[in-house]
Amino acid sequence: TDSILLDEFDLATMQIDLDLCSENDCKVYVTAPKGSLKVLDNMFIGDTSLGSVARSFARNKPLKLPLVLKKDTSIRSIVNRNAQLSSAPVAVYV
Repeated sequence: TDSILLDEFDLATMQIDLDLCSENDCKVYVTAPKGSLKVLDNMFIGDTSLGSVARSFARNKPLKLPLVLKKDTSIRSIVNRNAQLSSAPVAVYV
C-alpha cells in the first residue's frame, strides 16, 4: 500500500496531484492546530476544504474521520486558493 505525508511546505503550491488514488480508493486524514484552520478552509480536494476534514471527528469518540476518494473519481488533487499560496502548520496523510 502506498501512502504520502504532506506538510505546510508541500501545500504552499498551487496544486498537488494525488496520483496514488487512481488505482485504489484513498482516505485523506488532516490534522492541524486551531490557528491553521482558517488557511485550510481555502485549500480544497474537490468541493471539500482541508479545514472541514481537519474538523471531522467520529460522534462521541476522539477519532478523526477521513475524506474518502473513490478510485473512479476525477478528483485527485489538493488545490491551494489562498493569496500568495499561503499555508499553515498541517499534516495531511493519504
